Amino acid sequence: MRLVRFLPSGTFLFCTRTAFQTVNGFDENYYAAEEVVFVAALKRQGRFAILAETVVTSGRKMRAHSFLTLARLTARLVFLGSRGVRSRRGLEYWYEPEREKAK
Repeated sequence: MRLVRFLPSGTFLFCTRTAFQTVNGFDENYYAAEEVVFVAALKRQGRFAILAETVVTSGRKMRAHSFLTLARLTARLVFLGSRGVRSRRGLEYWYEPEREKAK
């Protein structure tokens, strides 16, 4: 990700209040992946850095959904691009509650 200077979904973002206000914050026209649009707007404002430090986070969202759900989401994003995240329809990954796992 550092090579192509792209931040994947779920990445922690830090910026100054001035930078946030300059790009008008997160675009509410997007129901998912709004951080990708936000980062693109920030990059147009000036220097952008990806820190070398790693952050370990939970994978429970990935474990809560089936492979088929994740495959459909990936296909939607590949084929529709930004149009695929301008409606909540089809974005159950972000908006549906996690399913219970059998113990």
